[in-house]
Amino acid sequence: MLSFGLRVTWFSLSLSGLLSSWAVFPAFARATGERWMPLLYSAANTVLQGIFCLGLIWGMDPFGMPHSFCVAQSILVHASWACLAGICTAITLSNASRVFHKSTLLVRLAAPLFRGALVAGAPCAVLAAQAVVIYELNAAQPVEGMYCDGSMPTWVRTLGYAGASLLLVVPSFTLSFLTVVHVTRSRRKHSLSPTYSPSNPVDDGLTSLPTRNRAKRKTNRTPNDSPQIRQDLSPTAQSSIEPLFPSSRTIYPIPSMPDSPSTITPPGRAKTVSRRARYHLPYDWIETRYSPEHTQEPSIREQRQAPTVPSPAPSPSPTPGAIHFVSASDVSSTRASSRVISPALSTDMEKESIRLHIFSGFSSDGRFLSEMDDTNSGSMKWARKSEDSSAEVKSELVFAHDDEDDVEHGPTDFVYEEMGLSWRPSRQVDSSSSIRPTLSAWPILVFQTLASSVQLLAAISPLIDVASRASTPSAFGTQHVALLLAAWLPCIVFGVPLVFRRCLR
Repeated sequence: MLSFGLRVTWFSLSLSGLLSSWAVFPAFARATGERWMPLLYSAANTVLQGIFCLGLIWGMDPFGMPHSFCVAQSILVHASWACLAGICTAITLSNASRVFHKSTLLVRLAAPLFRGALVAGAPCAVLAAQAVVIYELNAAQPVEGMYCDGSMPTWVRTLGYAGASLLLVVPSFTLSFLTVVHVTRSRRKHSLSPTYSPSNPVDDGLTSLPTRNRAKRKTNRTPNDSPQIRQDLSPTAQSSIEPLFPSSRTIYPIPSMPDSPSTITPPGRAKTVSRRARYHLPYDWIETRYSPEHTQEPSIREQRQAPTVPSPAPSPSPTPGAIHFVSASDVSSTRASSRVISPALSTDMEKESIRLHIFSGFSSDGRFLSEMDDTNSGSMKWARKSEDSSAEVKSELVFAHDDEDDVEHGPTDFVYEEMGLSWRPSRQVDSSSSIRPTLSAWPILVFQTLASSVQLLAAISPLIDVASRASTPSAFGTQHVALLLAAWLPCIVFGVPLVFRRCLR
């Protein structure tokens, strides 16, 4: 015989848990990324807790309740549990399809149409089965307990939360457990991988080279490698090459020459080059580039001389311009006149570009950017498509972008903002996985796992009664504990962490 105090306590906990679940509804919706699943869960929870709390009118005593109310209470309790099982399964499929994105089956099962069928079909099937059995067998008989349920025979409960709902709950719990394990391993792997450090700021506008898995080659370098390269770049050899651009351009020398001749190759497939040869650009530059002669020592300027190729004589027919190679020592005399100007640049934009402070390729302390750490990169970078990459990737090498909130600004941001260029520094991201587990993903994973566990808990006592062939079900069992856990679960998962964060501020 259950005491009246225990019945009132269960009523109070059930009602307060129901109110708390609606209080944390906004946090629940933010965690799932949608509103209709949390709304349906809260609605089914309201029906379950509401039909239970209405029993207080008769003192929570099934013997004092009307027969019609007992029938309605028994059917609605099983239908509500089935609806919660369908919602939990739908949430699990949605999250698992994002984690195991290569599984075609999970992607199809996570479609809105199939999830809607789970949410609507499960409670309807259980509702129909319970209604038929209870009316045909008159199974809703009052027994000792807190609410009316299918009790005679006891196997009637297996058509509800003690049996039929388990067809959804067991796969949902298994899939939730596998998802948590996979996310935990991925998080551990990402924590061991090198990440962006604020102490290593981005200070250039270049992109990183395409990532390629290629064996390293050993090359025998001699001190005469650099002179051979400079001999190949003689004015005679360069003048014989047909120009490719419609206008004359002046190219300033790069302070540090490449380490090996393999870096000077025609455009084509990206090769593995040394860390100092980073001359590729993310787009065509429209800017004025000055030589940093004042930042170098005289001895350095004398060592870094490059031949000058004179421009060919003009011809009557329109011919492409030539490329001028100007040494660093001759730049001071041509600083005001020699500028790299695109033919599409209008006169007004040319005048405006002279006024702007243009990024010259040197850092604030006078070091050339290729001499800095090679981990710095521009706004876009190449990422290799791997086994963990997203299914939407169309090519082998794709552009990878970072979230804007996680990007720190470098000292050259204002230059690009003045020029109207879209450029943001970014960190080196690991493209081995399509998603990075974050703290915001854990609440919903914990919720779906605990919701499945609560459903399993509710089925333990009824299954024991059926297995033991008891004439009447137990007065107090695991289904009563699961009833309160279902009411408080949204508040425990989404509300308690929110309160802790506010208290720690």
